[in-house]
Amino acid sequence: MNPVFSSYLLDADVLITAKNSYYSFRICPGFWQSLLRGHSHGRLHSIDQVRQELLRGGKDDDLVRWIQQDVPQGFFLASDGGSVVEAYGGSCVGSCTINSIRTQPKPGLPVALTVGWSPTAS
Repeated sequence: MNPVFSSYLLDADVLITAKNSYYSFRICPGFWQSLLRGHSHGRLHSIDQVRQELLRGGKDDDLVRWIQQDVPQGFFLASDGGSVVEAYGGSCVGSCTINSIRTQPKPGLPVALTVGWSPTAS
């Protein structure tokens, strides 16, 4: 039996790698539409610090334009409280452990959340 997640929290690398490889906006616009559809169903989010990182791209970057023009503000959750940790921890099926959390970042460092996950054997 495959584990089923109720929600996913996307890292910047997922979006950057998709844009730069097989899922570029020109090759596979449906991928980007499916991310927004997943969000509208409450299954996909990211955090505000990922948004900040992605917006550092150039004005002509397709990912920057997508975030500015198409992505709803609610897609990026605030990372300054426990709600992200609480929401992500509740989304794991199987054995999910939060390996480390840094909720009070040092200046210039983002909040960190490292999660280890392994599926439940069936």
